[in-house]
Amino acid sequence: MHDLGFIPRIKDGERGFKMVVGGGLSTMPRHAHVLREFVSVDEYLRVAEAVIRIFERAGELRKNRNKARLKFLIERIDFPAFAQMVEEELQGDWAKEKDFRPDRLLYVFDEEQHAPAKRPRYAQPNGDLREFTAFVASNVRRQRQQGFSTVEVKIPRGDLNPEQFRGLANIMRDYTGPIARTTIQQNIVLRWVRDESLYEVWQRLRAIKLADPGA
Repeated sequence: MHDLGFIPRIKDGERGFKMVVGGGLSTMPRHAHVLREFVSVDEYLRVAEAVIRIFERAGELRKNRNKARLKFLIERIDFPAFAQMVEEELQGDWAKEKDFRPDRLLYVFDEEQHAPAKRPRYAQPNGDLREFTAFVASNVRRQRQQGFSTVEVKIPRGDLNPEQFRGLANIMRDYTGPIARTTIQQNIVLRWVRDESLYEVWQRLRAIKLADPGA
């Protein structure tokens, strides 16, 4: 359903993508066409730029927001002609002079290496545990790595005040790896939370009013 889509593939031990183009929803929904069954990691950005260059030259589509999608260009000229245009574009000087390997663009971070060390002791659940149990049931998921869980923090209306933001940062410093993620629901995901620390994390979230269950 996207103008450009990349589906990870490994072929003969080489990493790359199945590359599709020209999909879309809304007006005139179309499945994307397969431009390459396999394009290597070192080459997929080159092919993607060829597609973008062709679209940029389709001026009447580029200027019309209602038709600023590849699907309209492909519908007009048909896909085989579009695929041939991509092959011809790849013969241009720009494609030969530029290095499209993504290595220099990659940010590689070993999250497991930065997982929090185990402490000698943690606070233990006590008293009325109904709120904590409900939070764990709806907001906590086991990670594949033994002994760790992922905690999804529900952000009401996607809005945080400064105290909550600072509180989350402190929780991350004390209980998680240094990276948080976001979800399509505008919630925040904390990974590499040790199972033993879940009760303390919940208490800290409750202190900044972010312990609502039902993420």
